[in-house]
Formats: sequence, C-alpha cells, structure tokens
Amino acid sequence: MARIHNAFDTLGSTPRICIDIACHPQRLKKYESEVKREISNITSDLLKKLTADSASLSMDSISHKICLVRRKNPDKVRSGSIVAPITPHIQSRLANQFRNMERAEQLRLYKFFAKVPESRRTAGVFYEALAQQRFQERISLSIIPMVKLDRQPTRKSAIPRWYSSHILLTNPKLEALRLKTLHLTIEINISPSRTEEFTDDGPNHIAQDVLYLPEATNHESLDSFIWHGEHLYLFQFSISEVHDGVKARVLTFFNRYPNLPQESNWRFVFIIPPNLMLKSPQPRAEDLRGIGLFSAVVDVHQ
Repeated sequence: MARIHNAFDTLGSTPRICIDIACHPQRLKKYESEVKREISNITSDLLKKLTADSASLSMDSISHKICLVRRKNPDKVRSGSIVAPITPHIQSRLANQFRNMERAEQLRLYKFFAKVPESRRTAGVFYEALAQQRFQERISLSIIPMVKLDRQPTRKSAIPRWYSSHILLTNPKLEALRLKTLHLTIEINISPSRTEEFTDDGPNHIAQDVLYLPEATNHESLDSFIWHGEHLYLFQFSISEVHDGVKARVLTFFNRYPNLPQESNWRFVFIIPPNLMLKSPQPRAEDLRGIGLFSAVVDVHQ
C-alpha cells in the first residue's frame, strides 16, 4: 500500500500508474527509470511540444509520464483544460533540469508559458529555475508575515487559510491585519558561501550560509533552504494562487540535525512573482503551526 501511495504522490494519480504499475515492483522500478531518463533528456523545445501536444490531447508516451491534462474547474464538464507537470515531484525535477540553463533562455520560456493560462504550472518550472539561480549568488529579500483570520465559530471543522501580504486583500479584517504586518517586514541579505545539492535522505551535515537545493531525485516539500544566523529559512517557489503549504515531512527531514535553530526560529518563505495573492492552508498538525509563514516577491524580469 505504501508503494502505491508513493507512486500516487511522485509519479501521478492515473489508474495506470497506481494500479497497473505500482502493484508490480519490477514494473514500477522500470517506470521510475524511464521517467528519470525522459526528464534528463528533455529540452526546452521538447517541453514546449509536449505541452502543445497535451493541450490538443495528442499525447505520446513521454507526455503521459510528464504532463497531466485536467479541467480548470473539475465540477464543470465543459471547463477549459489545464496542462501541468503531472505531480509536484515531477515539477520540481523539471525545475532542477532547467536550473543551469542560460538565464536568457529560462526567461524566454517563462514568458512563453506564462502567457498561456493553460500552461501556467509549466511557467512555474522556469520561475523557480530563474529565482534559484539568483539565490545562488545572493538572497536579497523583504519577507512579510502572512495573515489569517481566526476559525469561524460556525465552521468548527474549517481550518483558516494564510494569505500573502503584498497586495490589497478584499476582506476588511484581513486587510487590517495585512496593514499591520507591513511594519513587521524583515530584510534578508545573504551571500551564500556555496551551493550544495542534497538527495532525498538529506545532506550529511548542514552548515551555516550554505544554500541547499534538492538533486534531481528531489524533495518535493522543500525547494531550497539556508541556515543564516539564528534562523533557518525554508523557501517554496510558487506562481499559483493556492499552495499546499508546510508539510509534515519537513519536520521529519530536519529532525535528524540537532544543531539547527529551534522550530520557533524557522521561517517558511513563499517566493512569489509581483501582483500575486497567495493562499495556503494552515497545517493540520499542531507541531507545524509554530513555524512562521512569510512571503517575498521576486521579479525574475529584473
């Protein structure tokens, strides 16, 4: 059962993957190798073709492994289609694949996919690659606490959502909170001593002022992190209006490093483009709620 859940999270939610392949260890291992090979061989032109083919539903075997076509509104049969990487895991691996591309090419592809609403998730691959490349040289950010309302008494089961604080919020109570948080902006200016990639198991040791990025095998709950001074900064890149937020596996990942700052000094920072209002659910796990949620705007066009 764990094997099927892992396949669902990392490779895709299609019946073929979760039933036909995940139930057979040898087939799953072969499929994972095929996905890894296809991603390592992909080029920017091939990704554009994959997206175009998927949008027209003329998907080949490579498209099935990397892309997913879904309705923009799942409740409406005639809703427009959206083409996106099949899982966040695949999206992060694609971002890693394009991380070392020339900046001009990354920017060209980001602009290309950002113009098409159906391909916005694909544009996120290049937004992350551009921002990560910048972070390797310098991390200069103004991070602002996110805001949320208290749980409504009439909806006891509802978990309040966090909202980024960079643009006007239409809810008057949220807007009042947002205006207050603007005075709590934190300026970060870090020049990483080096960049180090880590596998799913994590680095052997975490040192201060080293920017850690996942290898191609990827840790889909975390795009990068750095320990600076008394704080651990966890970065998540998004151009979407909604994000899943902090996941429980983040604690599991960092618990093996006793030298790190305590969780009250962790700062989970969403990196977003200008003019975006991002929403993220409050973690259900109580032990995750002590982690401060922030957002920062990075304009990759500059």
